[in-house]
Amino acid sequence: MSDQDKLLDQIKQQLDASADHLDAATQSRLTQIRSQVLASGTSSKRSWQMPAMAMGSTAVVVAVMVSILWTPAGIQQTSLEDLALLTANDAFELIDDVEFYQWLSDENQHG
Repeated sequence: MSDQDKLLDQIKQQLDASADHLDAATQSRLTQIRSQVLASGTSSKRSWQMPAMAMGSTAVVVAVMVSILWTPAGIQQTSLEDLALLTANDAFELIDDVEFYQWLSDENQHG
């Protein structure tokens, strides 16, 4: 038996000895409180909510991580390039050039 086990055993013996010397009213009250606590712990109406919230939160985190990790790098790069074009203060000179749009369409279809 380890020192910790000996200490716990000694404390338990002292508590049991002191409980034996309580008056009947105090022992009755302690028994009532103990049974109320045990009854409320087993019939908790919300005992299912904590595991459900934990599972839901885990599912959301996994979904976000999967969507971040499995997004192709080309899409992310294109989005950044588009963002740079949209936020630039330069005038778009190619808007009036219809031939450019034809060339761009041909390039996208072939390449």
